[in-house]
Amino acid sequence: MDIIEFNRWFLALFFAFVAVFYAVRITFLTKKTREIITPIGKPGTVHYSIEVLFRVFRALILLVCWVRLWWPPADDYIGTFPQLFVPSVLVAGDLVMVTAVAGILSINLYLKDVWRSGIPERGPFELITSGPYRFSRNPMMLFVMVAQFGFFLALPSYFSLLCFVLGVVTIVIQERLEGQALSDKFGDRYAIYCQRTPRWLLMR
Repeated sequence: MDIIEFNRWFLALFFAFVAVFYAVRITFLTKKTREIITPIGKPGTVHYSIEVLFRVFRALILLVCWVRLWWPPADDYIGTFPQLFVPSVLVAGDLVMVTAVAGILSINLYLKDVWRSGIPERGPFELITSGPYRFSRNPMMLFVMVAQFGFFLALPSYFSLLCFVLGVVTIVIQERLEGQALSDKFGDRYAIYCQRTPRWLLMR
């Protein structure tokens, strides 16, 4: 099996693993907490639009990765970049994705039952400022963007580039919405936290 063939299997299995992991985690937390773990907001709101768009692209990425595994000519339809479609770039993308997902899983384990995706209608219940949140106000989102960049390297194409650009835009908008929800809920506590902790990693 050459690197390109290996990479097809890697991407298909990687995104299948991510999908199964979150399906199990959401199901488990929903039963345990009896709460909506992934609220998407009310139809017509920015929060709703962002969540729906993000979910559509996650499903589309999984579909594309499995289609190209069984039907390699699919690469012609997603517009691959021949200059980047080389083993060294593909493997670099795989490594970036694995590193990012390892970070995401670590944060999930750290948050335990507190983890949520989206903004609960009644607002966030807890302001977490310890662990990875000492270094970044949004470590999970940061790792997701890194993973999306890794996906572009692992499958250099117009499709993955579009996913990366839209992913970054939606995450930045979502971060603003969540930041406002935290500010409304925790007021001065959140303001002090923002003063001492970067939004991402290096920039405040």
